[in-house]
Amino acid sequence: MEQPVLPERMNVAKFRRWLDAHAGDRRFELSDGEIVALASERAIHARLKAEAFSALQTAASGLSCEVFVDGMAVEIGDRTQREPDAALQCGDPLPPDAMFYTDPIVLVEVLSLSTSSLDTNAKFAEYTQIESLAHYLTVDPSRKIVVAHRRTPDGFVAAILPGGPLCLDPPGITLDLDAVLAPLNA
Repeated sequence: MEQPVLPERMNVAKFRRWLDAHAGDRRFELSDGEIVALASERAIHARLKAEAFSALQTAASGLSCEVFVDGMAVEIGDRTQREPDAALQCGDPLPPDAMFYTDPIVLVEVLSLSTSSLDTNAKFAEYTQIESLAHYLTVDPSRKIVVAHRRTPDGFVAAILPGGPLCLDPPGITLDLDAVLAPLNA
């Protein structure tokens, strides 16, 4: 398969047009105007991502919220578009043909050896620019923990959690971290 030619820096609108023409079966993100190919993931990453999605969906049952797994993107300013591993957005449902969401309340990234620095540094800095974001969770399989970042009036504060219930308010849900981390204890 021929590799697509990557253009110079671009904005989100140009990136989406480029994706339509070049992405095929590969997945990409846009980081400060630069196209970044997403790496293939290992089984444990996929399992943890699925559990995070499922736990968010269970916790948000009955609320007017939607939970998304990666593949759907979030726009961060005009030059960055990311695909978090899981996300929760409340309000009106997105149209069936939507490819991105704009107002997530919760974003989840599962760390891997190749991306843990990116997820805990650059993506954290990018995600905290999203005004609607109240919680950023990183699932760390190597340490069997979840780091829960919560927005406060003074910025984000973090808690390191080995499991148990996690209250996410807003939107007023309790996430079962034992279920999220279950693949690590199997």
